[in-house]
Amino acid sequence: FTGSSNLEAERRHGVPALGTSAHAFTLLHTTDGVGQTTSDWEKAAFRAQIDALGIDTTLLVDTYDITAGVANAIEVAGPALGAVR
Repeated sequence: FTGSSNLEAERRHGVPALGTSAHAFTLLHTTDGVGQTTSDWEKAAFRAQIDALGIDTTLLVDTYDITAGVANAIEVAGPALGAVR
């Protein structure tokens, strides 16, 4: 297999640690900006994650609304998106 989300597997056996961000990461990108929506916040979080981890990262799309989350992930990452969860 390619990797695991289990950090102990990486530590003990050298299995690459892979995974997604927590809902808290997306929630940290909320603002009090007038006219801002949950989609705006989610896209900001996705951009930050892609900037930090690369386009092939796995984006967490169910923090607010799954259908909108998938659309936001595609809008931000395009066809090079690694995966969604």
